[in-house]
Formats: sequence, structure tokens, C-alpha cells
Amino acid sequence: MKFRDEYLNVVSSYPLIIRDQLNCIFKTVLEVVEPENLRSLVLIGSAARNELTIEHKPDSIIVHSDYEFIIVIDRAPPTLLKSLSVCMSELEREFQNSSPLFSIDYGVIPYQKLFVTPRTLWSFELANKGVCVWGEDIRDCLPSVTSRNIDLGNLMWLAPVRLWSFTKNMPVDCYRGEPSRESVLVKYILLARNLLDVVTILLPHKGIMIAGYKERQAAFENFPLVSLGKLGCRRQLLREMLEFKLSPFLKENSSELNPSLLVLIYAELFQKIDSNLSWDYDPASLPAFIDKLKKRNIFRHSFLKEVRWLANSFHYCLKNPFKLSLIDRFYWFLGKARYDFFGFLIAFHMAKYYAEEDQRNNEFLDSARSFFARASGKHPKESNSKCYDSSLIALREMSLIFMKNWYESNRN
Repeated sequence: MKFRDEYLNVVSSYPLIIRDQLNCIFKTVLEVVEPENLRSLVLIGSAARNELTIEHKPDSIIVHSDYEFIIVIDRAPPTLLKSLSVCMSELEREFQNSSPLFSIDYGVIPYQKLFVTPRTLWSFELANKGVCVWGEDIRDCLPSVTSRNIDLGNLMWLAPVRLWSFTKNMPVDCYRGEPSRESVLVKYILLARNLLDVVTILLPHKGIMIAGYKERQAAFENFPLVSLGKLGCRRQLLREMLEFKLSPFLKENSSELNPSLLVLIYAELFQKIDSNLSWDYDPASLPAFIDKLKKRNIFRHSFLKEVRWLANSFHYCLKNPFKLSLIDRFYWFLGKARYDFFGFLIAFHMAKYYAEEDQRNNEFLDSARSFFARASGKHPKESNSKCYDSSLIALREMSLIFMKNWYESNRN
């Protein structure tokens, strides 16, 4: 049961409680998976990159990140996944980490599947920043990923994924406008780590492949300002976001940061990647902007990923029948829902940006409802409450149900 030196060296810089928790997780996996079936354990994500978000309190340490890893096996016995799920859930409860952003996130991958892994940012980071904990070092089994062959549609899809993550994980009291200190901290941690992926998406379009937030930010800092357009003005902000992600604490001016900042900067990013993908932040022109994204099909994944999209949509159609014409159902089935859902996310967060009495507030809220109806095939019900924040929360709850049924339950 001896762990590899590579792993021990990486976790040696973490506080003792984190080292103990990681060791406990991997010891549990080694007990659950039959030794002759287990090829490798690989730590990935922020823990492997030494980029965990750790809040140091006087009497405790709170981890606002996932413990993420993969389990490489030769075969998948029917009971293995269930056994792992039960054990990891028990460990999450045992660790008593109070952050809503903490989880034990793992994937089980057959060894032979590694050789045909799609060329995505995930596989690039696994090969370059993954840390072998136990067993065979499988990183050389992965196909090489470069700026020339990376799945750019999958990379661009990171923008909607990040906006969705923010929507889903932001504490509800932040939507109500009366957040606790803990909720405000979580809100800005989400904002920080999601903003940092602007650079993650940009660099491969510049021909640069780098794994890790710290290394990517260093490369971004070295770009001439003239080559970055509006994004060049965001250097200081992104530098501060990186510092905040690694060591979160609230400053007096933290309230100046608004979730719509994600939308604004992602819009700047899209325009920098393709000058035709511009948007003036007007609710009236948002549908035209989303149509441009659809026509260019910028979220189009590799063949195998697109097959998975179709499978997800087919599964959703079977389990969740909705009222659409045959033509509209066919149009929805072919994957355009992802663009309409992106439009929903943009309008949703921009609605929160403006004061309640501002007409653009209501225009963006109406636009969010319209985009959601097209994305899900279901018209959102009006909130019984006249409170604006309650309308936002009701719309968010509907989106949680839709994404759980359409996207999240079938993506692994």
C-alpha cells in the first residue's frame, strides 16, 4: 500500500489535515478495488497542481475545492461503482468540511480507454499535471494534445460550464441580497476561479498550451498589451483573482465585484478570439449574438463528444417529453440547446447586474425566460411573488432541474 514518492512530495506542502484526508481517500480506494484489477491512482485538478483553495481560520482549515482523482482499472465489476460511491460519501461526511464547494470527485476509467481519450484540456492537464499516487504511471498512454489538435469546441464550452457552475453553486442568500459572510466568501471564490479560466480558453488560441492557473497567468502577463485588446486591461484583476483563489479573504472593496463581470469578460474573450463575435451588452441584441455563436458552431466538440451530446439529448427526450413540433424537436435534438442555455446564463446574470428599477433589468429577465424555454422545451412558470429576487431564484431552480436531467446525469 506504499504511495509513490511523487505524490508524497506534492502533498508534503499541504497542512496535515489535508494530507491525512487525501491519504485516507486513497487507502479506502485500495481497500475497495481488487488489487489485481487496479492499474493506477492519479491525483488531478487543483490538489495535484498545488492550487487548492484553502481558508485558514483560527481553529480550523476549510477546503473550498474538490479532491479530484481518477481510478484506472482493467475491468468494471457491476458492484464497484456503487461501493466506491458509498465509501466516498461516508468520507465526505467524516471530513466535516463546511464549504459547499468541497467534494470528493473521482472517475473510474478502463485502462484501454486511455489510448483513445479525446484531445481535450482535461486530458492535457492529466498528462502534464496529474500526479501518480499508486501503481502504474499511465500518463504516457494518453494521446498528445497540442494547440493544433485540441478540441476547441470543448475548450470554448468551458465558458458556459463556468457560468453554470457559478449559477448552481452561488448560495441562495446571495440572490436574495442578504448574504452571510460565509456566502459572500463562497461567491467570490466562485468568481475568482471562474474568471481565471478566461486565460485557460485564450492561450490555446494563441498557440500556447500550459497546465495550471499559476503558469497560465504568468504567460498571460508576458503578452504585449496590444495583442490582448480589452482583455489587457484585466491583468491586474486576474492577478488578484489568482491570489484570492489560493488564499481567500474578504477585502473592503470586494463588494465592487459583480457576477455579471463573468459575462462581460467572457464577451471580451469571444470578441478577441473572433472579431465577428462581438456583443454590445444590450438585451435587445443578445439573441443576434447567440445566433452568431450558433452559426459558427463554436461549441462543436470532437466526433465522440458530439455522439455523447446526442445520447444525452435522446435520453432527455425519452425521460422528459415536452411540447414541441416535430421540426422544433429535431432542431433541439441536434444540439442547439447548448447555445440557448448559454443565452439564458448570460441574460440571467446580466439581469442581476442592473438596479431593480432599471428597464434593462426586466428586459434581461424576460430574455432569460425566453432562452430557457428554447433550451429546455419548457416555458418557465412566473413566480407568484412580485419580488424580483424571488423571480430569479425560481428561474434558477428550474434550470437546476433541467441541467440535472439533460446534462449532468449523463456526462460521465
